[in-house]
Amino acid sequence: MKKLTGIDLKNNGCSNERATIIFYDKYSRNNFINIIKVNSKFIGIDIYDFCLNIDIDFSASGAKISSSKYDIELINKSNIIYYPYSYESVFFDPIKGDSYYKFVKRQFASILLYLENIFDLSLGIINTPTNARKWSNKLYQLGEVSKFLPEYTIQTKIKSKYSDSEIGSIIKHLSETRGINKYNDSMALRVNKEVKNELSHGTALPYISQKYIKSTMEYRCYVFGYELILLKFSRKDLPSDIIDIHFNMELLKNAILVKITDSQLEMIDKISKLTQLKMFSVDFFSLSTNKLFIIEVNPLSSWHWLPIPIILKLEEALKKFIDKILP
Repeated sequence: MKKLTGIDLKNNGCSNERATIIFYDKYSRNNFINIIKVNSKFIGIDIYDFCLNIDIDFSASGAKISSSKYDIELINKSNIIYYPYSYESVFFDPIKGDSYYKFVKRQFASILLYLENIFDLSLGIINTPTNARKWSNKLYQLGEVSKFLPEYTIQTKIKSKYSDSEIGSIIKHLSETRGINKYNDSMALRVNKEVKNELSHGTALPYISQKYIKSTMEYRCYVFGYELILLKFSRKDLPSDIIDIHFNMELLKNAILVKITDSQLEMIDKISKLTQLKMFSVDFFSLSTNKLFIIEVNPLSSWHWLPIPIILKLEEALKKFIDKILP
């Protein structure tokens, strides 16, 4: 491993011999901030800063990206983990909503989409942005999983009238936003009369309607190539109308590391082959009848909120994965 020089540091230490480049933003950096500090093989580049420090020259010979801060050619030869917080845009903040902010957000979304096509062509890209963006779409997931992995599919419909929602079913948004109604801050609710009545008087939106799966446990498997970390979360303390465990941080903090079974391994292997993702997580139910149900696949999955011992396990798995692909 060569020693960094002053010139290397000006380019953030990028090297096809020593580093994996992580393109992240201020929300996803929490996943990687520790491993970047302690492991010299990981270099962090903020995608927001990157967008503000490049020039793109469009001419008859094609487009050329240049930068006084970043070595673009070296980055393209590196192993890239492209990991924004959200594929909606790089400039993402769920709190701000004024018109100027939305204008700024759209400008970054445009350049980011262009750069994603460039990153797609990088030989060392871990997950191509185009493929990961596609699998971040819940409807695309539902369509592909129901077609190719029907044995793991939860009965699902897309509806547009909340008045048609069935009592006891699950309502989810189509995108990754949390507030479903003014009372509960959650990505998924179990329908009761109160929920149905309130949503029926709000803005009509298409939504996901799923069959309720009764389970006291939920599982998440983090996948880094052939390195797998399986966690189990209790759902016992969730309110009766909320089924999203992210509503309760205590449940997330009490995650348990468990051994993966043969049937779970078989399912994850099928998901990996179907998605062509090398780095992702999958949430699922594993019932006492040995029946497995996929909740969703996450090409961009967070882990910084987990207990420290589990974070260290995940970082070790990520390091092993990267060690296998570095020259």
